[in-house]
Amino acid sequence: MTVSQTDPPSRRARQRHARRMAILDAAGNVLERLGLAMKMDDVAAEADVSKGTLYLYFSSKDALLAGFAERNLASLLPRLRTRANDAATGLDAVAGIIEENIEFFQAHPTSFRLMVGWLQQPEVDDSSDDFQAYRARLQEVHGTFLGAFERGKADHSIRADVDTVHHAMQVWASTVGVVLMHQNTVSLMKRITIPIDFSQLVPVHLDAIRRLLAVHP
Repeated sequence: MTVSQTDPPSRRARQRHARRMAILDAAGNVLERLGLAMKMDDVAAEADVSKGTLYLYFSSKDALLAGFAERNLASLLPRLRTRANDAATGLDAVAGIIEENIEFFQAHPTSFRLMVGWLQQPEVDDSSDDFQAYRARLQEVHGTFLGAFERGKADHSIRADVDTVHHAMQVWASTVGVVLMHQNTVSLMKRITIPIDFSQLVPVHLDAIRRLLAVHP
């Protein structure tokens, strides 16, 4: 009797999780086609659910975007931690985390475009549980990155005068710029007349980070 009473909720939880993942997959497909012009109606149609059902899972478009971003961060975070843990020094960990981020965004261009576009939205609804979960996951990612900076300062591979928070933000912002240029080479080459080997942007960027932070660049 106990088993029959506990199994249905467990089964419903699994079904609910599967439906949630299917909706996020559908959102990814719509984002790839429409970007942030995506509407909840579009996602409902792609996921083959009613709009009412969609709102049972995600209370707003920002909640849905947060759920999509949180799932991406959850898959990225273990890779960042592995790169950091396997690094010989804190400076190596910083470079490894940046390289892993670049590889992830190159493999998931829709996720990158979402991040850049969403950051430029003047207003976001941060009231949902999904947004809070996304914020918490993002904090874990930031913690891994900042921890690598602190490790480097402790093992003297990174200069002691480096401002961990602000230098980390500067490094991250420049990384976003590099990925943005790398993903828009065709458009850029129509604008820039000087010869650029875009395949060199990432290694040059990683070298610049090391030179910026290293005790003995």
